[in-house]
Amino acid sequence: MSNTTRKTRTTPTAAELSRMAVAEARELYAMRRAAKQQAEEAAEELVVRLAMGDETPTAVDLSQAEHEVKRAGLLVQAAETKVKRAERAQINDDTQLAELLRSVLADLYGKAVPIVVTGVPAEAMADLSGQPVLYIVQPKPTTTAGGVLSGLLDIVLYRPFLYAPLDAGRVDESCRTLGFAVQTHQLSTSTTGDLHRDDLRLTVNRAFHPVPVLAAEPTDETVREFALTLNGDLLASVTTASPRPTITGQPVPGRASSLLRDARVTSTVPGEGGTVRVTVTTSHEVTRSAGLPEHYANLRLRAAVAALDGRVADGVGRVVAAEAVAIDMGNPARPDAARMPWNVTTRFVLEHRLA
Repeated sequence: MSNTTRKTRTTPTAAELSRMAVAEARELYAMRRAAKQQAEEAAEELVVRLAMGDETPTAVDLSQAEHEVKRAGLLVQAAETKVKRAERAQINDDTQLAELLRSVLADLYGKAVPIVVTGVPAEAMADLSGQPVLYIVQPKPTTTAGGVLSGLLDIVLYRPFLYAPLDAGRVDESCRTLGFAVQTHQLSTSTTGDLHRDDLRLTVNRAFHPVPVLAAEPTDETVREFALTLNGDLLASVTTASPRPTITGQPVPGRASSLLRDARVTSTVPGEGGTVRVTVTTSHEVTRSAGLPEHYANLRLRAAVAALDGRVADGVGRVVAAEAVAIDMGNPARPDAARMPWNVTTRFVLEHRLA
C-alpha cells in the first residue's frame, strides 16, 4: 500500500490571476526602465568620448545608440500602458472595509433594502424584478495600518421612484457615531428603466473592527504615540485664555503645560476569541493655566482621561477602560502652588486581536 501523499493542485481565482497580471506588468515596466537607462548611459558615453577627441566611435555607432534610446523609450511607454490596463482590469476580492460599513448601512436601510457587498463595480446591477437593492462596492483592496482601515467605497442604491433617495448626511452621521472618519462626495442620481440609481462615493480615512486587528504586538513607539495623544488632551483640559506675550519676548506667567514623563505596557493578558488586553500606564507633569481653580482643573483632567474610553489607538487597540489613578497636586499652601506642576498618573486597558 502506497503512503505517497498527493499534493492538491488549486486553480487560481480570477482575482488572483488579475493580481498576478498586475505584478507581471509592473515587473516588465521596471525591466524596461532599467534597459532605457542603460541605453541612455551608453549613448552618453559615446558622446563624451567623441567630445574628448576619441575617433573610435563611428557614425554608425552613434546612430545605433540613439536609435536604441528611442526604442527603449517606446518600450517603456508600452510597458506603462500595460500596467495601467492591468490595474484597471484587476479584480478585487478584499472587501473587509465594505463589510465593516455594511453594519452602518444596515441600520439605515437593511430592514427594507437588501445589501450586497462586492469588489467588482460591474456587479452593481439593478434587480430584474424592480425591487430596491443597495450595493457597497469596494474596487480596491483595503489599506490597513495599526488596526485602522481606510480606502474608497462606492454606495449604489437602486430604488423605485417612490423610495427616498440615498441620504449622504445620514450615512456620514452614522459613520461618525462609530468613530469612523469619512468624507462623502457628491451624490448623483440617474434613471435606469423604472428605477432611480443613486451613486455616492465615500473616502474612508479611519475605520476599525470592534476589536482592532493588529499585524504585530504594540511597540514602545505606538504606546508612546498613544500617550502623546493623551498628553495633548490633558494640556487642552487645563488651558484657559491667557494674555498674549509681551513685545519683550518674556514668557507669560501662568501658561498651561503638560510633559509626558513615562509610558509603558505593564501587563499583557490573552482573552477569549483570540483577543489580547494590554494595560498601559502613563505619567505626566501638568501645569494648569493661571486662574483655573484646583477643583475644576482636577475634574477636567479626569474627564480628559475618561473621554478616551472607546477610542482606538493606532497600533495598540481599543480603549476598554480608562482611569486617572492619581493626581498629585503637591502642597496647595505654597505661595507658588498655582505655578507648580501636578503629577498625573493614568492607567488604560486596551484590547486588540492579532491578524
